[in-house]
Order: sequence, then C-alpha cells, then structure tokens
Amino acid sequence: MFHSCSCLRRFAWVVGCGIALPLAAQTGGPPLIWGAPQQILTNSGIKISVPVSGSAPLSYQWLLNGVALAGATTNPYWLPTLQPSQSGAYSVVVSNVLGVATSASATLLIPNVISFNSDPWNQEAVPGDLTNVVQIAVDGGGGLALKADGTVVAWGTDDVPAGLTNAAAVALDSGAAVGLREDGTVISWGMLADPVGDASLSNIVAVSAGYGSRIALRADGTVAVWGGFASELTVPATATNVVQVASGDVLCLALKGDGTVVAWGDGRFGETNIPPGLDRVVSVATGNGQVLALRADGTVVAWGFGRGGECSVPANLGPAVGVAAGQGLSVALQADGTLVGWGESFGPTGPITGLFTNVVQAAASYYRWAGLFGSGPPFLSRPPVGRTVAAGSTVDFFMTAVGGMPLGYQWQFNGVDLPGATQAVLSLTNVQVTQAGAYSVRVSNALGQVTSGAANLTVLGLEIVSQPQPQQCFIGSSAVFSVVAGGTPPLTYQWQFNGANLVGCTNSSLVLTNIQAGAAGNYSVVVSHPGGSVTSAAALLYVSPYQVTVWGTNTLFTPQVPSDVDLVAVSAGFYYNLGLKSDGTVISWGANAAAAQPPADLTNAVAVAAASDFSLALRADGTVEIWGVNAPAFTSLVQSLKNVAALAVSPWNFSLVLFADGTVTGWGENGSGQTTIPAGLTNVVGVAVGAFHSLAAKGDGAVVAWGDDTYGQINVPANLSNVIAVAAGDYHSLALKADGTVVAWGRSSEGQTLVPPGLTNAAAIAGGGNESLVLKADNTVAAWGESGSHLANPPAGLSSVVAISATEGYYIAVQGGGQPFLTSQMVNRSVTQGATAHFRATASGRLPLSYQWRLNGANLPGATNAVFSLAGVQPSQAGAYSVVVTNGLGFAASLTAARLSVTEGSVPGFAPGSLLLSPDGQFHLTLQGAPPGARVLLLESINLVDWTVAASLTNTASQVIFSEPATKSGSRFYRAQIAPAGP
Repeated sequence: MFHSCSCLRRFAWVVGCGIALPLAAQTGGPPLIWGAPQQILTNSGIKISVPVSGSAPLSYQWLLNGVALAGATTNPYWLPTLQPSQSGAYSVVVSNVLGVATSASATLLIPNVISFNSDPWNQEAVPGDLTNVVQIAVDGGGGLALKADGTVVAWGTDDVPAGLTNAAAVALDSGAAVGLREDGTVISWGMLADPVGDASLSNIVAVSAGYGSRIALRADGTVAVWGGFASELTVPATATNVVQVASGDVLCLALKGDGTVVAWGDGRFGETNIPPGLDRVVSVATGNGQVLALRADGTVVAWGFGRGGECSVPANLGPAVGVAAGQGLSVALQADGTLVGWGESFGPTGPITGLFTNVVQAAASYYRWAGLFGSGPPFLSRPPVGRTVAAGSTVDFFMTAVGGMPLGYQWQFNGVDLPGATQAVLSLTNVQVTQAGAYSVRVSNALGQVTSGAANLTVLGLEIVSQPQPQQCFIGSSAVFSVVAGGTPPLTYQWQFNGANLVGCTNSSLVLTNIQAGAAGNYSVVVSHPGGSVTSAAALLYVSPYQVTVWGTNTLFTPQVPSDVDLVAVSAGFYYNLGLKSDGTVISWGANAAAAQPPADLTNAVAVAAASDFSLALRADGTVEIWGVNAPAFTSLVQSLKNVAALAVSPWNFSLVLFADGTVTGWGENGSGQTTIPAGLTNVVGVAVGAFHSLAAKGDGAVVAWGDDTYGQINVPANLSNVIAVAAGDYHSLALKADGTVVAWGRSSEGQTLVPPGLTNAAAIAGGGNESLVLKADNTVAAWGESGSHLANPPAGLSSVVAISATEGYYIAVQGGGQPFLTSQMVNRSVTQGATAHFRATASGRLPLSYQWRLNGANLPGATNAVFSLAGVQPSQAGAYSVVVTNGLGFAASLTAARLSVTEGSVPGFAPGSLLLSPDGQFHLTLQGAPPGARVLLLESINLVDWTVAASLTNTASQVIFSEPATKSGSRFYRAQIAPAGP
C-alpha cells in the first residue's frame, strides 16, 4: 500500500529483517548491503533500490518471492507499469569477484483496487482482502466497492447499510452514497440521503451521485433527480431516450440514445454549453466544473471549467474506453488497460501516463482517482439500454465489462452473432427499420463468459423528435408552432388545423398573427419523406377571450399581465396587481411579491382587492382570504367574516368590508378615523376608500363619507342623490348616479375632479392617486387627472372593456370576453314607501351582455338593463331581487338575492275641519301626511265594501285639496292611500 514518508512518495513495505549500518561505508571488498530495499512511486512507475557498497563492478539480480526476475539486473530496478500480479516479496542478490550478498526482502502489495489522493500521490488504505470487485466509486473521504456477489464494501467513508446484499451498482460523491439493487430499486445512505425520495423510484437501471443531488435512469429512458439541490435540477423535457446519466456539482448529464448529450443545472463555467456538433457519444462524466464525453471512436471531448488544464485532453491519448472526473482532475482509461490522468490536482508530479496496466475501470471524485484491476471471469458493469432513433441515423451500443484481461466481445442481433462485431462498441450506420430489434453482447476471457440482457433498438422511418407544444394567447396576438423531425431526407411539412390542411403552411414552423377567437383549436403537422409520412401530436391553441391593457406614467410598476390567463376582473395595487380568473382562482404580477402571491389553495373567488402590504379575495360563499406582509395582524379578524358582499382596500393599508345585510366594518390604519364606521350606518350598497378617507353609497341613493377632509374629500355635495356606486383616489371622491352621470369632489390639483363635459353614459368608476377612470355604457373608457400626462389618453382603439381599475400612476382595463361572470354581489337595501330603489349589476363577458332582473325568482317585464330602478316603491314590491346576465356563450346568475325592504310612509289623512260645502254645492276636503311629490289616490264607496277611485292627486305642497262635483248626490264614504309605482 502507498504512504508518504519524508516527503517521498513510496510504496509501503513489509520488511523481513533489518541490517545495522557501520559507522563508515566501505569503498571496496565484497558486496555489503546497507539496508532493506526501498521503493519510490513516481508518475513513471516504481523505482526499487538498495544501498550497497563493494568493489566494482557489482552485479544485481532481483528476486520476486525468491524467483529471479528476467531482466531485473540494475540498481535501482524500475517497474514502469503496475498490476496486482507484481505483488510479493522483493529482494536482491549483489555480487562481485570478491563475494555475494543477499538483501532482506520487503513485500510490495498492489491490491485489486488502487485509490489515490492525487496531490501528493498518497494511496488510500483499501482493504487488503478486497477481491472479486466488479465496480468502484470514490469521493473525498474514501470509496465503495461492489463485489460480484452483490455485496458492497466501504473504506474511509460511511458504513454500508446492513442487509445490502443484492446491489447491481453503486455511486458516491461528497458523502452521499447510492446503491442500485438487482430489482431496480434504489437505496441511499450517508450525507444527504433521502429514503423517501428513493422509495418512489423503481425500474431503475443506472444511478449517479453528485454534490447535493442524485440521478437515476429508468429502463424506459426517462430520468429522475432527487436530493438537496433537486429543486434546481428540474429534468428538461428533452431528457428522454436516455442511456446513461451522470451527476456532478449541481449539474446533471444525460446521454441520449442518438449519441447526443443533454446538460442542465449550474452552467456558470459553460458546463451546460454542449460543444456544437458533438455526436456519437458513448459515455459521459463530470467533476467539479468540467465535463468529459467519450466518443465511439475512442476520442475524448472536454468542456467547462479548465483552469488547471483538466479540460486539456492530452494530444497523445490513445483510444479510450472510459472516462472519470473529479476536483481539478480528469482521467481516461485507455483500451490497453492503462490509465491517463491530467489536471491541476495532480500537482508537481504532473499527469499520469500508462502507469497502471490491466485496469478495467476508472473512478474519480473530489481530489481522488482510483482504478480497478481486471481479475476473474467477465462481469457486465453497465448493461445495454434500449433506444429509439430515426431511420438513417448512426447508433453506437457501448458495453463496459470487468474481468481478467484480455476481454473478448461478440455482439448479437436477435440472439445471432453479428460478423465482425467484436469490440466494446457496436456501431450501426445508416440504420434502417429492418435493423430494429434486440441487441446483446457476449463477453469472454480465459476464465469464462457472460451474455448481457437485450437492448431493444427502435428505428423510426420518420420520427417527430420534438412535438408542437400547446399555447395560449390573447385575441389579436401572435403564436408560433414548431416541430423537429428526424428521418431520411428530403422532409416536407404540411400544417393542419383541426385535421384540415392550411394552405401555404409548409415550413417546420407555423406563425399565426392577429389571432381571433376562431383560431382556437388543434394544430398538427404531417411530415413526409419518400418512404412515408408521420403526423405530429395535436397542439391546442387556446385563445383567451380576455385582453388586459395597462397604461400610465408609473411604468416601473406596470409590467404586462401574464399572457396565459383569462382575467374577468383586476385590482391595481401599490406596485403590483391582482387578477381574478374566470375559474375563480387568482394571479398576481408586479414588484411587491410579498403582498402579491396568493395562497396556492385559493379558489372560488369572485372579487379581489390589492393594497400595499396585503391583499384580499372574496369567495363565492361570502368568506374572505387575506395574504401578504401585514396579513398576520388581521388574519383572525378576516377569517371570522361571513356573508361579505364587497371589499375595498387602500394603498395605505386599511380596509372596508360590506356585508350582504348592508352593514360595514373596517380595520387597519385609522389615523384619520377612516376605519371608524359612523354610528348607525346601515343600508349600504357600495364602499370605497382613498388614502385616508372612506365612502359609502346607501340604498336610498345617498352618500356617507368619513375620515380625512384636508381637501374636502368627505364634503359630500348637498344635492347629491340617486347614487349607485362610489370610488376614491388618494384625496378625491367620485359618485356614479343612476342616470349615468358622475360627480366628483375633493382635491383637484391635477384635474382629477374635473368631470369631462357631456359625460352621461358612465357604467362604472375607479379612482387612482390623482386619477379618475370611467367605463362607459358603450364599453369604452374615459380618463382624466395627472394633467399633461398620458393618463388622460387611453390607448387608441381600446374598446369592448368590461372591467377597470386604477392606482397611483396607471390604469388597467379588461376587454372581454367569454361567458358572463358577475363581478359584483347583491346587497340588501331599504327604502321608504314612495321613494326610488336602484339595483346595479357589473359583469364581464363577451359583448353584448343582456340583463334580466327578477323578483322572488320571477322575471320582471322590461327590467333588462345593468341598472334597474323602481320609482315610487310600495310595500307590495318588497322581496328578493336577483339578476341573470347572458350572452352568446352562456349565462351567470347572481349568487344571492338582494332583499328589498320598504318602510311604509305616513298614511294620508283628512285635515281636521277641512270638510267644507261650498255655496255652489261642491264638497271640498283637505288631505295631509303624504310625502312630497307622492301621488295620492282618493277612494269612495257607498257601502264600505266596494271602493272606486274618485281622484288621483299629486302632493305638490304640504296638503292635497279635493273638490267633489255638485252633480253627485247621496251619501258616500271616503279614504286615501299612496298610489303604487307606475302610470
């Protein structure tokens, strides 16, 4: 075994006897040997020498186990190549004309496995009884040896798990060991072991271990990666048809059946940059930054980190049959059984060249390299793996076997010997379909033979190498479908849409521009060559019915919405945005990721609201979800909310919640009293918040405002009525009236309260920092504020808008659409008898949208607009109001109904002393107690059973005067009531 002594690199000796040295060396006389033989290991071999004196000339004869070695007649004696058969007791006989002297013997042990720390060369303490080894693996602390009987032996590293007796392969790196069992399952141990991940693996044929991750190859040619860095090593879609894998320093390699290499992971040194044109690779290895590829012709290609020369393949490297890589070192096993190593980790000794012979496997990891000497009958250490190639390709089957050299190979096809196929590599060029089948190899030496299992070769006369991929896009955008095909040229292409040929679409890529809804469907391509054709898988093009447009001056925080979603509503937050999808899930985009990312399990949402440091979503069942930086402070409060109908949040982190019963609660920042709900506030149908103030629209059309009033933003105009929605910017307020007009008040430093003249068809409103936005009934938008900026100029052609939102410096518009989706929920309300009640629905979807309002489930004739108004409401009209929205794609019904309560007004009565009979015979009476503007019916009867309308009167003052004509006679009874709504 090797060790270091007095800075000399030497083999260890087992010394038979010692000789005392005299005080002075003789210079003449018979031979005198001054000590036991010494041995020094160099990169050129072992130098064996003995100190001797005596009269010249001196003759030398070296002995191995007492038998003279032919040609061993010099001192020192050089062993230029090493192998286990050279182990034994070495001694030397020295003679001259005056006598003969024989040295003591020292034992040289060259074990079946050699393992070195490369700088300086220092042989590891491999167990001396380690025999019948068929595979080795090493790392920075030691190594593993797989024996022919399926047991595993470790040295200098973690112990092998008890009971591991059926191993077929081992891998080791950085203390992480992997064993592949004969049944195709995997076991890990040591650092970073992951038995949970291992337990899910089956049908495995090869494994490899790297720093922080491990990789396994399944029999079907697919790959699995697990371990500490697995999240950074997602297997690419191209890693199929794989026949070998290797794992390194956060890097994975897959050798495909077509001889190409796929690399993924950390590519900082170019490890993932496969050299152009690299093909016919039969084996790969990776160390700490460098990658080695062994080609079918025995050449080696290296790339990646090569500061110490580890990527500089020696020019005189003979045909190689194996490669291995470690920290700063690269090793190749040549076909003659010698090792060649290079790289900075070999230090001052320089690279090794042909030092060891009869080597059948090389291993390396970290700063160590190792070799396995051939012995015993053949053993197949890397079974062949099936592969799929296109007709006309070149296929290289590669077999690695261990055993006593020389090893002979005979490849077979479907069990029949292939003439001349007698090398470790079987190369098939211009493969045809007739060559598809089972390939195996028989390996033999003087001690026996073994035949591998079969590797099935599938030959596709024409192959789709890369299928077209499904895509999603918005109406008006573009999409590109591509296909990669393999086969005997020339190849032609014909793209199809839903199975029908597309005229003129005959390239390998299909480009679609200005996509409309009708372009949605399945796209495929027929690839043909003289021998036939093959049709690709169909790739679905999904045309999203919604387009989201963002514009404004705050472009730093207005990145475009992701292009693969259907958004029916949006909320512009402080540096980020929320989008509500048609399936009830929520997405986010923008800069403030901590507040933006919605919970993964959030579903069934019907509304969203974005603040600064937290976000809210309203579910269909009336509950609320909260997330973001400040969410923990309010989570328990929010999770206790029930029957919520609407949300409002401020960029300055406070919130209002409107319940279905018309009450309101608030939480968060309250420095201006903005979350202190006014006492007795009920009958609310809509809420909004600014920077430090709050608004509520009531069921009777009034507006209530509270909080900061620095700029008059809560100073509601005295004559404001018939309001159906409210909105707010930072310091200004907006109100939408039932007649489609907009009223604004508060700060107007940027013109944000200057409603454009003639704006009478507003359907929705939104406020930003100093901005105001209106969605008009014709589904276009109007914007004002931020004087002199582009905010007041929506993008040209912006139409079919169904939802809007605004925040500091930018606007968002959603164009529709798909099936109807109600973006507002119904809220109960109460009005006084004779007043007007307004109901409003907001929805997204393809235009036009039709509305049908219902009372207690029955359609209301003529109630077919987004806003439904009831004038002169009577108690008989109280009940549950709902709406159904329809378009050409479907319908959406309100989740709950809004209950309308009617408070009866004062019953009209007769004013005391008002009954008068005039001289002309007319009868006069005065009614009082009717609401101003109310219509009063005066009823008369002659029997108190049958009543008829005597007059219909309007209360224009505090009283109503009635005069009965003189022509009537007889006694009559009178009573009065408020007239119901209608003509």
